[in-house]
Amino acid sequence: MTRPTLLLVVAGAAMLCGTFVPVAAASASAGSIEASTNIALSGLSAALADPFVVQAEISGNGLKYFGAGEHGVALSADGNTALITEWEETGQADVFTRSGSTWSLQARLPQPSGITGRIGHSVALAADGNTALLTSWNGKAWTYTRSGSTWTFQSELAPREGEGVRPPRAFAYSTALSSDGNTAILGAVSANASGVASGAAWVFTRSGSTWSEETVLNPADQTVYPQGEGASPDAVALSADGGVALLGNPADGESTGGAWIYERTAAGWVEHGSKLTGQGETGLGEFGSSVALSGDGSTALIGGPYDAYGGGGAWAFARGEGGWKPQGDELIPKLEPVSGGFGESLALSANGATALIGGGYNGPEREGAAWVFRRSGEHWWQEQKLADPVPHPEAGMGGSVALSGDATTALVSAPSDP
Repeated sequence: MTRPTLLLVVAGAAMLCGTFVPVAAASASAGSIEASTNIALSGLSAALADPFVVQAEISGNGLKYFGAGEHGVALSADGNTALITEWEETGQADVFTRSGSTWSLQARLPQPSGITGRIGHSVALAADGNTALLTSWNGKAWTYTRSGSTWTFQSELAPREGEGVRPPRAFAYSTALSSDGNTAILGAVSANASGVASGAAWVFTRSGSTWSEETVLNPADQTVYPQGEGASPDAVALSADGGVALLGNPADGESTGGAWIYERTAAGWVEHGSKLTGQGETGLGEFGSSVALSGDGSTALIGGPYDAYGGGGAWAFARGEGGWKPQGDELIPKLEPVSGGFGESLALSANGATALIGGGYNGPEREGAAWVFRRSGEHWWQEQKLADPVPHPEAGMGGSVALSGDATTALVSAPSDP
């Protein structure tokens, strides 16, 4: 069996995990990663798959991401192209590519004209890694394309004139791309003429090199807020073909949260099934803070990082003839208590059978971690915990995560690691 690999961003440096390969920057071994062994679940014997182990590190030559900012991370489907941004301090967006076990910087994406800093708050890559979508804190979104090894700015995405977004910076708070890069979805806060606001998502499509707005998705049964106070931008995900969209609004229901599934049909986008909620959620868990879809759009994963008063959780849902139903129990780390943030970020493999879930506040000193869960049928089990071999207080590891389509490469950020 081929051993999976992990790209682990630590203080802006990145460490790759797999069968240990002694490259120049490697600094850890398999023993530094905690893993569970065989676990029995409802009579199911879950044999441990080959674990993620540290392989290499990306740092040096001015490429380290300093500061206590936040990172956006994305991976191509084959795991050979990584997009890493540090938006709060430097506003830089870097593309790395892998050849064998060696990662190298391919390009630093040029900032659009007139924009300084905070680019890359949320990022996405097409399956082939040749289209990138980046957003900024001031409510802008841009696409870039790659030809060979050259990256070029392509287009800015913005709502049609007259469509309210409140506050303006909340547009493009979260983003996702279809596999071919021709459909983009951007989570935002929508506000009508009276200032009443709710979570929404804008769908854009590309024809050739031209992007145009297709529709705005705004669930009717979510909580609305006068003047936008308390409204939350949606977390968003797309299926590989761009025909299924998942929206999460952690502020819905006064912060219990909710999520909605939409489908693209010949008549336009329609809601599929009823609102999803976290079964057994405790307190104001902010269900819908993070969302992911399998490639075919039949499995959904939704995070609630404040469930159980801050410990966090995640829920999987499966599509059936009668709509969507929970797939197993709530996912929480089983081998140790979690101190917070579990589910603030997450990713699914293309087949929906592997989940990577980040917990940026986990640990006695908020050093953070990420967990790998596997599924057989409807049963999920924790396979492994990924932790920094040299943990640092307040590092926030797991604040952002990404997973390749075949779940052999993972990308985990630690935005405040020194």
